[in-house]
Amino acid sequence: MRDLLHDIASFVAVSTFIATFAVWAGYLAEKV
Repeated sequence: MRDLLHDIASFVAVSTFIATFAVWAGYLAEKV
């Protein structure tokens, strides 16, 4: 069970990082 929670936490962290990067890249693209 602990491994499952760890996998979910890792997935959420990576998804959040990718989403933040995508929004940041889109913001820069709009400014340029």
